[in-house]
Amino acid sequence: MSFIAFFDLLSILVTFFSIILLLWKWKQTSYPDIRYLLLGLLSLSFFYYLFLFLEWSGISGSYEKTEDLMGALIPMIWAFIFYTFLQLSAKKDLQDSEEKYRQLIQNSGDIIFLYYQNRFEVVNQKFEEIFNLTIDDLNQPGFNFKQLLSPKSYSELEKLLKKTEQKNKQSYISNLIVLDAKGEEVDVEVSVNYVDYKEGRALQGIMRDLTDRKRLEEQLRQSQKMEAIGQLAGGVAHDFNNILTIINGYSEILLNLKLPAALKNPVQEIRSAGLRASRLTSQLLAFSRKQIIQPRPLNINDILRDQIKMLGRLLGEDVEISATFDPTLRPVKADPGQIEQIIMNIVINARDAMPDGGKLTIETKNVEFENSYAKENPYVIAGKYSMLSFTDTGIGMDSVTRSRIFEPFYTTKGRDKGTGLGLSTVYGIVTQNGGFINVYSEIQQGAVFKIYLPSEERRLKQRKTKISDESGLKGHETILLVEDDPSVRAVTTSTLKQYGYKVIAASNGEEALRIYEERKGKFSLLLTDVVMPLMNGRELAEKLTEKNSELKVLYFSGYTDDSVVRHGILSEGKQFIQKPYSHTELVTKVRLAIDK
Repeated sequence: MSFIAFFDLLSILVTFFSIILLLWKWKQTSYPDIRYLLLGLLSLSFFYYLFLFLEWSGISGSYEKTEDLMGALIPMIWAFIFYTFLQLSAKKDLQDSEEKYRQLIQNSGDIIFLYYQNRFEVVNQKFEEIFNLTIDDLNQPGFNFKQLLSPKSYSELEKLLKKTEQKNKQSYISNLIVLDAKGEEVDVEVSVNYVDYKEGRALQGIMRDLTDRKRLEEQLRQSQKMEAIGQLAGGVAHDFNNILTIINGYSEILLNLKLPAALKNPVQEIRSAGLRASRLTSQLLAFSRKQIIQPRPLNINDILRDQIKMLGRLLGEDVEISATFDPTLRPVKADPGQIEQIIMNIVINARDAMPDGGKLTIETKNVEFENSYAKENPYVIAGKYSMLSFTDTGIGMDSVTRSRIFEPFYTTKGRDKGTGLGLSTVYGIVTQNGGFINVYSEIQQGAVFKIYLPSEERRLKQRKTKISDESGLKGHETILLVEDDPSVRAVTTSTLKQYGYKVIAASNGEEALRIYEERKGKFSLLLTDVVMPLMNGRELAEKLTEKNSELKVLYFSGYTDDSVVRHGILSEGKQFIQKPYSHTELVTKVRLAIDK
């Protein structure tokens, strides 16, 4: 057998097995349209190489004409197959591209549609979700595009279409209001333009749901509003606190004098009004979160008793308020202003949940959680807690609302009826103080808020011992008082002198330095305002303590936390008292600062 005959035999075998493989994988071929062409080509090649083998091996005679015909057909068929393959490949790429485009449209978060000759040609999945309409529903006889819109947007739509018609393929954007499947209004941003389609032009539109954007914008406005309120409250509070310091201070001085009954009662009323105004300032700052935060051991019962009358007025006559205080309630370490803020926010929330009246029950109780409970509830640390509970008979909450009530800006009260910050502020204060909140509620079954704060029993007892003995507040030490407001300076001087202290007053830091040098530093305490012209209280204290490291310092201010923190006064180890203060509060702080 010659080499050529052997090569032809090998070609016959390869072609034969190729035919077998093609038939075996017939249904799995990627391009089914060229299967028959390929089968024909392989069959033709099989007989072509067979004739060549028979001729070169000498088994049979010449098939020259047949071989020439087959040899001419084979490359032609190959060329046709290759051309067909290219066509099919391009078609498949186009189909893949169209499928990707279709998936992109269908899975888009925006509403997309194509409108041609009063028919919807394309609508995506988001369109069907919002309007609960399929493309067949949209193309029912009598259906009008305007049925998707709120009547408020009819004129705006006409303007938009007119602009788009005039500018042909240029896109135009406008805000419209559409009606969803429930008939509720949804704000959308619409972009429309004309595109070439079939034998004419089609209107292509993209609608973007603005609900989330508007909610974020509303949250930003609410946040800015709260910040503005805070700044306003802080600005008013400084002057107001100075005025209240003067009113409360002089009324206390008068009450300590032996006044006739005809004068004593009016002075007591002045004093009472001043204290109410002080609480009002504190509540205003608590609302705007600008109050000075000074955690200390306190009893929640005492704060509740002070606020109970005001809470009754806040709830209104159609809401009954009932309070049960545990007389053995353990103290907690917290800022009094923050506890007041918790109470106010929860009570306001309860009031809004009882629009037709009802009952609010407030209760305090000692609670202790074991390790087993803490293991089941990771947010709880085992130990002793003081519980503050609020139970209302209001409209209640479902599980979805209950799971979101502590989210900032979340509110169920509707537009312009709530900030959504009340309960989130409560949650922040409680967790900041190492506590936690449990909420129980069902629809039309009212709600129960149970607040747990860690107990601090021994610290409160020590504090009570220090301030309970009035005689222990008196002294004979010399105090350097620095205050730029002359009226506040005068009433503070009078108060301290009543308790036996010697007071030298200065109106600013430079004058205080001069007095200190003249008296050769014979002072036990520097009592200074924080914010003053020329030299602030911290700078003055640093200069004087450099001269005398034994000099004690007590700061006071009518400003809010922003100014006090900025001047570094609330850092560890610094003594501070917030205006307005009572005589007892002032001399207690003075005594503690000197004895420290």
